[in-house]
Amino acid sequence: MPCKYNYLDMHQDCQYVISVIGLGKLGSALAAQLTGCTVRGWDVVKTDHSYQTDTLYEAIKDATTIFLVVPSEHFESSLRDIIREYSNHGRWHDVTNVNFITFTKGICSGRLPIEILKRELPFNPIGVISGPMLSEEIYHEITYAMLATHNIDIHAVTGLKIRMKNIRLEVTTDTIGVTLCGVIKNIYAVGMGMVDGYNLGDNVKACIATKAIQEMRQLIGDTILSYAGIGDFLTTCYSPKSRNYTYGYEWVKGHSTEGIMSEGVNNIDQVLDYCSIDLPIVKAIKKCLHCEGVQPLLATLNDRSE
Repeated sequence: MPCKYNYLDMHQDCQYVISVIGLGKLGSALAAQLTGCTVRGWDVVKTDHSYQTDTLYEAIKDATTIFLVVPSEHFESSLRDIIREYSNHGRWHDVTNVNFITFTKGICSGRLPIEILKRELPFNPIGVISGPMLSEEIYHEITYAMLATHNIDIHAVTGLKIRMKNIRLEVTTDTIGVTLCGVIKNIYAVGMGMVDGYNLGDNVKACIATKAIQEMRQLIGDTILSYAGIGDFLTTCYSPKSRNYTYGYEWVKGHSTEGIMSEGVNNIDQVLDYCSIDLPIVKAIKKCLHCEGVQPLLATLNDRSE
């Protein structure tokens, strides 16, 4: 007999549409684990995903939520393309309730992705999701992440939670802290890959990791203790599945890093410009990339001024 109130129908609501913009490894993995909704995707590169649409507007035209999963250098242009498509079709009057959520982990034109969302979409619900999300594992394994938002209401958050089959979301209002965690840990992961590639040992790695976490704590505060902080740091800095770790490992071995997309390497200068506090480990990793060695990282362990 059908349930009188049909309160479980939300799990099968195909009117709930999640659009994934950026169908790289993470975007594809996110799309694959969504449930109880219609999934549409868009990328400038043609993929074999059945949910990829021919045009950007087809992907977003009836979206309930839009996931932005694009590299940082393309974030601002991708967002403006979405805005342009809605404007060209005269839709802004009825899409101000669309949720925009960024997964991008980089700095764009001197601003964090969440700051660009606030500037460009002042009337839309916006947020950022970050945490330990290695794309290969999201398809089959459970993980946790942080959803940071200041204006997505509780009903919309619940609707999103029940449709994320393999990602358990915890909610915070610290949008800047969660975003910064996702950006800066990629840089540390490059350094951790260097340490392993140079066979410096677990003690050295643990000491440098501790200093990096202390840096993050000074920059970010208590959000460091969340899945977006320590959780994502451990996954990215200790797993060979991490592209940033792999970049550092292969680079210090003298192997080619061509084809390894590293947000950490791409964002070092932007992070140093953006952050108002001193970041010795980030600076040391930058020096390593320029001097082709790990001595700058080792030098941070010999600093007796602390």
